[in-house]
Amino acid sequence: MRNRSSATIALATLILSIGCGEDVIGTGREDAGVGPMDAATGAPLELKPGDTFNYRAILTYRETAGAERNASYTMTVRIETVNDLGPGASTLTFKATDFTVDNDDWDMVRDFDSWVSRLGPALDTDDVSDLAATEMLADIPDMPPAPSAQNPKIVPSAGTFFLDPRNMETIRTAWATAHQAQMPMAGDPAQNGGNYLLGFSGPDESIVYYPADSRLRIIELHYDKKGFLRRLSETIGKASDPPAATCRIELISGP
Repeated sequence: MRNRSSATIALATLILSIGCGEDVIGTGREDAGVGPMDAATGAPLELKPGDTFNYRAILTYRETAGAERNASYTMTVRIETVNDLGPGASTLTFKATDFTVDNDDWDMVRDFDSWVSRLGPALDTDDVSDLAATEMLADIPDMPPAPSAQNPKIVPSAGTFFLDPRNMETIRTAWATAHQAQMPMAGDPAQNGGNYLLGFSGPDESIVYYPADSRLRIIELHYDKKGFLRRLSETIGKASDPPAATCRIELISGP
């Protein structure tokens, strides 16, 4: 372990059973006066400079023969600046101020295909940039870019940690359009333990290092009503038929 400072889809009612049929997620939405409304568009953004978030990630890859590869990391993310221009236009910048890595036998092949891996320093060779990442808060969550020899992994990466809850209607529609072939789902705080939910389940062409019939991804992103990530859970492949991976990153403390 080491430490360093440094198209059109109506999202009315979707019920999706994932994770081998164990969890049923009701993502009902009735903005015609029955269900909960989104944050008021005229309210100020609740994310503030200096807000600090401590995350922990756990990654497990199961080999065909039953063996496992494991890694974990922690990462502290701090908001540096906020430019609140209202829904659809606001941005913020953030940095990683501290991290730890505990790598058993995780490697670049396992690292490449995982959203959770790409978000943080899952490899012993990963480093954390001193530069701030800029988050476009009206954009939908997006997996960090694939690392390569010419463009190595950049930690932290924009696209996952923050969004603008005042813009959730637009974000839901864009998310459903982007993942229309992957059973997109969305949920309001009243149906999801107080958090916004975005997710999908289906084939994912971005997966490279798995057999063709195992290039499947299940994703759930849970966001606090203020707009920061509370948990991202991920399954790659078929958990009952390895190779497969289960990964998650979750908030362990925040503002």
